[in-house]
Amino acid sequence: MLDSAKVSTSQHPWPPIGQLLLEKGRVTPADLEAALAEQRTTGERLGEILVGHGLISRMDLAGALSKQWSWLPVWEQGGSGSRSRPPSPASEESVEPGPVVVADEPTSLEEPERVLRELQARMREADAQFAADEARVAALEATVTELVQATAAVTARLEAQSRVIEYLRGAGSAERERLAAAVRALVA
Repeated sequence: MLDSAKVSTSQHPWPPIGQLLLEKGRVTPADLEAALAEQRTTGERLGEILVGHGLISRMDLAGALSKQWSWLPVWEQGGSGSRSRPPSPASEESVEPGPVVVADEPTSLEEPERVLRELQARMREADAQFAADEARVAALEATVTELVQATAAVTARLEAQSRVIEYLRGAGSAERERLAAAVRALVA
């Protein structure tokens, strides 16, 4: 796993995930600074911190990671084939990766492949979480339907009991009048 607390732009040519999310308007500078401060203390991945705080969705994170990985691992700078940071995605309307430049020393595909496998595994986890969330939503919808039906039944019973109480009050009032008339007749 990549330790995001140790990853810096000098080690890797792709734009930082925070920069991508900021440029897309998914986070504010203040949100990003707070998350970076938390990352420095906890060592947790920035994307996970932002998702954990509800500042971005897993889909926002996946989109930014996809954008980040669209950058090629080696760029030519002045014909030397040295590694350098590519231009910021905000500086271009459409970001199209340039041609792959063969560096003087061989580059290992193991690291990008490992990270790609890790990202694919995380996407499978996100898909599984999404499916589980859909199942929970369906269960909650069924529960809500049951509660609505139960509420309607209770309301109907309360209305029926209210009608009985009103009838008894009316009947009790008539009975009181009849008894009062009988008492007056006896007294008179």
